[in-house]
Amino acid sequence: MLVAGLSTRVSFRMLGSYTNTINNFLRHSYEEIKETSDDDLRVMLKSLGLPDARIKFIRSMSRYIDNNLKSKDIKSIPNGVLIADIAKNVIKSDNAVFYTQRDITVELCPLIVG
Repeated sequence: MLVAGLSTRVSFRMLGSYTNTINNFLRHSYEEIKETSDDDLRVMLKSLGLPDARIKFIRSMSRYIDNNLKSKDIKSIPNGVLIADIAKNVIKSDNAVFYTQRDITVELCPLIVG
């Protein structure tokens, strides 16, 4: 879920940078990413642009996962319910303004359904 949100506002010409950034990101566990300092995340995410907004998203989504999903089987939650809950609790709560409800819906649907 953290990776899905990072693809927002990535242009076609940035795909190489995006691939490298995500491959680096995926070398770390969820817990490691969550514990990474903002400064280190900023370095990891800089090539994608908007690093501060992306860090806000990572922090907000991490809190959401820890508070709402760790004890649940997310495959049992209807897609629309999960997407609406993420939009309500992640996007609006931390004002990560470059993420729109539409973007998150498009990004997360394949992950939730798959």
